[in-house]
Amino acid sequence: MASIPTEITLKFCKADLQALADLVAEKVQKSCVIPTATVAGTDGLLNVRGAADYLGASESFLHRLTARRGIPVVKIGSANRFRRSDLDKWITKNTEKAAI
Repeated sequence: MASIPTEITLKFCKADLQALADLVAEKVQKSCVIPTATVAGTDGLLNVRGAADYLGASESFLHRLTARRGIPVVKIGSANRFRRSDLDKWITKNTEKAAI
């Protein structure tokens, strides 16, 4: 009876790994951004994961923030979506000067 291998060794070159990383990054980005209507000057809408990543915060923080109406949100059915421009304004509004 033939034995079944328990380990598989894969060898990739740097170009293969970079191509794979680029493909994964593209897929993740597409899953986080929802395009708006094609009106000049509009930015895409981010879902909760995308907005949390953009802010460098957790999804639960963003849920708490929207629940207390601390950040503008676009409702699409029961889903929350966020404009990048609104997130940028929120960042500016909530930026504090460092104490010297």
